Amino acid sequence: MDFLTSDTFITVISVVVSVAGLLLALRADIGKRIDRVERRLGQRIDWVEDGLGKRIDRVEDGLGKRIDRVEDGLGKRIDRVEGRARADHQQLVAEVGEVKTAVNEVLTAVTAVSNKLDERSSPRALMVQESHQDYPVHDQPDDSSEVPEDSPKDTTGGDGEVRQTGAE
Repeated sequence: MDFLTSDTFITVISVVVSVAGLLLALRADIGKRIDRVERRLGQRIDWVEDGLGKRIDRVEDGLGKRIDRVEDGLGKRIDRVEGRARADHQQLVAEVGEVKTAVNEVLTAVTAVSNKLDERSSPRALMVQESHQDYPVHDQPDDSSEVPEDSPKDTTGGDGEVRQTGAE
């Protein structure tokens, strides 16, 4: 029991207790430092996330505005193209109407020329008109006088009306 009462034992115990206290203090200090590092890291992560979030929001807003401008530009361009197409269509309809009118005029002229050609090329009936004053009312021409064959025949029925002969 001498050892337990000796100064060496007390020194060893003091050193062990001191080392244990230092280890516990070091452990607590390391824990606090780790907590501070984690907290700062969390703050930086939050700051980066906020910054990225704000940047993403700005980029999205910029893209949204750009998309809206492009859509507006395309809408205006489509409206201009549709307006030109409508104007071209109206002009085309007017020109088609003019062409139809011209075709109808040509057809009318062709029909008139065709009718004139038909009149000129078709045989006509021989029209002979004799006046009933040449003969007395009760007198009739003498049948004994011969009429040459190439002379026209009498087409009046004795009443002064003109009749057509069928020299077709």
